[in-house]
Amino acid sequence: MPLTLTMTIRRSLKTGASGTAVFRLLSDIARSASFFPKIETISDLGSNTWRFETERIGIGSYTILQLSVISRYQFDKEQGIISWAPAGAAEHLKVEGHWEILQHPDGCHILLTAQGTHEINLPEFMKNLLTPLIRLEAEILVNCFLDNLKKKLEEEKS
Repeated sequence: MPLTLTMTIRRSLKTGASGTAVFRLLSDIARSASFFPKIETISDLGSNTWRFETERIGIGSYTILQLSVISRYQFDKEQGIISWAPAGAAEHLKVEGHWEILQHPDGCHILLTAQGTHEINLPEFMKNLLTPLIRLEAEILVNCFLDNLKKKLEEEKS
């Protein structure tokens, strides 16, 4: 029986870049997704729908984390919101969430909210051991992703 792991991630970052520059980068799905660590493929499925796959992270023959997700995006430039929801039949991961871009006189405050449900086939005896490691790895990947985005926004600002 698979382990079902549900996570909610809320992060924020500040940048000196303008709201327009932030929206431009984040709404360019292929470009912004390329900053996610261990990304292996990014596929445009049309109609603002994208498929993302990461490299396999595992122990021996067990894959503990390999993200494969299909998401449909919506863009509201006026409100500074980019949202996504599951679309199609991803193998084992469903993610929904949004970016919220808040313009300030000295740059932007960017809020990320995402919820995901991940099914992982693991032997029963490994579930309690690996669940905290999977959560930690997912958090590390998201934090690295945000660091990469912030660095790119700061480079483009200069």
